[in-house]
Amino acid sequence: MSIHGELRNTVAVLAEPRRRPPGPGAVVAARVVTLVGAAGIVPVHVAWAAGAPVLADAGRFAAWHAGGGRVLPATVALLALCPVVLSLVLVSRRGRAAELAVPRLPLIVPGYLLLAGFTGYALLIALFPAIWPEVFSPWAGVYGLVTFAVWLPAFAMTVHSHDVRTRHGIR
Repeated sequence: MSIHGELRNTVAVLAEPRRRPPGPGAVVAARVVTLVGAAGIVPVHVAWAAGAPVLADAGRFAAWHAGGGRVLPATVALLALCPVVLSLVLVSRRGRAAELAVPRLPLIVPGYLLLAGFTGYALLIALFPAIWPEVFSPWAGVYGLVTFAVWLPAFAMTVHSHDVRTRHGIR
């Protein structure tokens, strides 16, 4: 075989789209995002949206909730489902977006935007006891910091893993 034939074969192999599975760390991170989101973040925010004074003073929480305080936790509960679903889509075998002909930006951009938004919300929830000291106990801030300290890096790892795996035409 000549060198030209060998080069043609090499170019043909390099031109084929490669499918790279997610690494084991990204799969574990996606499972952490699912577990912490579905068992930690969403239930507390649904409880707050429903009027349950979890980690809050019952009487003052009722006044805060009646005065429009239910909108923020309800919105966060709905938005927290997005990273849960997105992380599973990015790494699960049935929904692995890297193996499908799905453009990468409709998955990567919302992932990074959700990450930025929830990072800001994590800072806000850490300040809840300072912003509304009469409503939320200091444990609400501790709970928020611990929960988001686990959830946000795991979600960042999941999104970044998909971003790296789908760069430069590699699917």
